[in-house]
Amino acid sequence: MEVRGYKLSTRHRKAAALQVFAHFLVRHYGLDPELLDAIVLHEVPEKDPQPLKESQYKALLFEAGQVKSQGKPEARARARSLALRNVAIIQVLLQTGIRLSELTALTLDDLDLPPERKGGKAEGGSLRVTRKGGDEKLLALNSKAVEAIRAYLKVRPQSQARSVFLVHNHATFSGIERCAS
Repeated sequence: MEVRGYKLSTRHRKAAALQVFAHFLVRHYGLDPELLDAIVLHEVPEKDPQPLKESQYKALLFEAGQVKSQGKPEARARARSLALRNVAIIQVLLQTGIRLSELTALTLDDLDLPPERKGGKAEGGSLRVTRKGGDEKLLALNSKAVEAIRAYLKVRPQSQARSVFLVHNHATFSGIERCAS
């Protein structure tokens, strides 16, 4: 696989698949267990996540805020609401690093936003997330995330749902993490 120019991570994934298949052949068809020794898995060093460049960050927020409408006032209002929701989602994900499943599980009760100040820059706030494994963690929100969430909450559709982020029909994002995985 080296000859073909595959990256180390690709070679590792393919070798792992071969190893699983070889285990199956040994277990169910009595092939020689030494076959397993021939498959070598090289350690793949984990790369640190790379932060977005300023231009990438701005482009992502710009694209998140682009929602087309059909011209009717209610359609424009819905498009504005969706755009503000998308920007708030991106800000929360980028500023906190939470998982998509944690984001979709956020409720209004999980937010702790400071009181809004007239004319001044927003202060930081916090949100409570239930992490993988069920433990709760309080995460800081910077002023950008607080401003984005506030802007969205002002236009958030009225709903019985306590979820912070709603889809277009006022429903929650339940199930979206299954679609994304």
